[in-house]
Amino acid sequence: QLPIDAHRLEILDTIARNRVTIVCGETGCGKSSRLPLMLLENDSKAKMFVSQPRRIAARALCDRVRQSLGEEVGLRLGF
Repeated sequence: QLPIDAHRLEILDTIARNRVTIVCGETGCGKSSRLPLMLLENDSKAKMFVSQPRRIAARALCDRVRQSLGEEVGLRLGF
């Protein structure tokens, strides 16, 4: 469990009610690794943009989410 997990329902509700949502939290709270999974578990056709400050971080994040979902990089997940 990561800190963001305790806010799952609040985050999903906020996203459902708003066109754009920015999630802020401490380093290591699960923003990058857990949030994409929450969104895809809630709506398998969800569209999202996750920003990372460096290309290596973006690739690593994509790989982590892809492995969690058991999917290949392609139309659904990319960097």
